[in-house]
Amino acid sequence: MKRIIILENDGSGKFRVLYWAAVPAGREARWLAAKGNPTESAWDGASAPENAAIAAGQVVEFSDRYSKQGADLPSAQADLEAAWQKIQDDVTNNNPWNRYGSFWDDTPAWTLTGVS
Repeated sequence: MKRIIILENDGSGKFRVLYWAAVPAGREARWLAAKGNPTESAWDGASAPENAAIAAGQVVEFSDRYSKQGADLPSAQADLEAAWQKIQDDVTNNNPWNRYGSFWDDTPAWTLTGVS
């Protein structure tokens, strides 16, 4: 799976990029809703299977801009890879839906549910 896609490079160290992060199993529907139920990538070069993974919520796409004056390509690539790793770690390790759907219905105890 691709992880970083450069959409634009103005030649002066400014890039417009997409990051693709793998979504942990069970959270696909939550990421789909959070991202507005995308059906395909913003990148028109995405393959049918890549677009299907995005539409199924198995991959979440983030758009960003990168800028670093005087950055050579290897330096920019290293920065982009580090940014992707942070995004992937956040998608994997942070689960704001871990109590999604939990409720209290005036019985003595709460019913706890969530997305793992």
